Amino acid sequence: MLPPSGCRRLWPWRGGGWPGAGCRSTLRGPRTSRSQHVSPLFRQQGEHMKRLSIIAVLVAAIAVGWIAREWQDVQGTPPLAIAGNPASVKGVAPPGSYRDVVAAAMPGVVNIATSRTVVRQSRQDFFGFPMFGAPEQRQEQSLGSGVVLSADGVIVTNNHVVKDADEIVVFTADNTSYPATLVGVDAQTDLAVLHIVPKAPLHPLAFGDSEAVAVGDVVLAIGNPFGVGQTVTSGIVSALGKTQLGINEYEDFIQTDAAINPGNSGGALIDTTGGLIGINSAIYSKSGGSMGIGFAIPANLAKIVVESIQKNGRMLRGYVGIAVQPVTADVAQALGMERSQGVLVSDVSKDGPAAQGGLKAGDVILAINGHAVRDPKDLRVRTAYSPVESTIDYQVLRDGKTMQVQVKVAAQELVKGRSAVLEKGKLAGLTVEDLNSEWRDGLKLPENAQGVVVTQVKNGSPAAQIGFEPGIVILAINRQPILNVGDLLTQYGGGSGTLLLQLLVDGSQRVLVLR
Repeated sequence: MLPPSGCRRLWPWRGGGWPGAGCRSTLRGPRTSRSQHVSPLFRQQGEHMKRLSIIAVLVAAIAVGWIAREWQDVQGTPPLAIAGNPASVKGVAPPGSYRDVVAAAMPGVVNIATSRTVVRQSRQDFFGFPMFGAPEQRQEQSLGSGVVLSADGVIVTNNHVVKDADEIVVFTADNTSYPATLVGVDAQTDLAVLHIVPKAPLHPLAFGDSEAVAVGDVVLAIGNPFGVGQTVTSGIVSALGKTQLGINEYEDFIQTDAAINPGNSGGALIDTTGGLIGINSAIYSKSGGSMGIGFAIPANLAKIVVESIQKNGRMLRGYVGIAVQPVTADVAQALGMERSQGVLVSDVSKDGPAAQGGLKAGDVILAINGHAVRDPKDLRVRTAYSPVESTIDYQVLRDGKTMQVQVKVAAQELVKGRSAVLEKGKLAGLTVEDLNSEWRDGLKLPENAQGVVVTQVKNGSPAAQIGFEPGIVILAINRQPILNVGDLLTQYGGGSGTLLLQLLVDGSQRVLVLR
């Protein structure tokens, strides 16, 4: 804020703000009439000069008006016509503004407040000996955001926003609060579906096509950062298809530099048409606040998860029964390929959907449903989120020829008692099976324990020489969680390269590195 003209006091003004006329009169002295200090003669001459000045001004004004009228007659427009500034017209958006898009989208984003009871055991030291008191309970509150998907109250948010919550309250755009019911969650993608019963129809956001998004597109993030209230930030799409971040088990993030902060989780990432292209989920930060690296779950993926949860109460992932590995330069050369592309099928589960559809070990999958396959992780995500009972169209390179192979998708969660025999690589000789309730009981594992269990080890095999025995549970390979046999086959591939295994042996977790 600049000081008034004529005020020369140091800023800020001690009195709290800039002085008004008082400052000016203090600097210039009392505003007395100059006529009180001049002689009567000078007063008369001054009045005469004043009259002459007024006459001169009138003559000049008449002359300028006549010239302007003559010019207008010749040119057709006034010489000094000033165009109106659209930005100065109330209600008219200036160039580059997204006010109309934001105004339409903001009612479709809600604030979410959760609370949960945390029980902790109090502990004190008594002469070096720990003493435990009675359990202490306390309430924890957290804030997040959500996106309205239907007028009757279906809302999507992040799983971590509502995880372990005892109470979930949704605040709509008009600040009306509603208790929310948790319909279902998918922890592997960090998504959750809520439902409220609104007093009036809500304003849902329509899913856009996240496959049509390109790096450099302008995007807007809407949410409730730090609980300050609904806020909009802007940026661009910085990258697409971000995986291996260690945030979720299934990752295919949109990266943006639009500011995303704590409290934005579960909010909307929209394009400049107002289409929902992502659910804001995570940030990379050293300070806890935005550093221009935010991640959103693509809308196409979120839509599949939401629809499955609404239909089945949980996410049913696609399964076809193949193991794949990257196509390295050496593999590409051996197969006669001009360049490295796609993924190599290293194994096909007997009697699985892929085998029934005609996929074979040695095939190179170039594309899935028309989308080029970047790497095994990309294929895994696209397969897992293909609708159950749908048909996947694989573009395959076999014996130097390109062909199409159609495979009907099964549900991972509905395939019971799956097992597989590893015949290649460092773990050759292992027979593994999904960890079911019988194995959990026998191994005294929690009901929610996940992984695959070794059921047989072939004598003299590489796996036997390492020391594998029946009952060992494989929890992760190369830091990727193994929830079932399908995950193991995908992560194991052909068993080449360095393998970092996380195992459960006799109730204790072990790490094994195989080079």
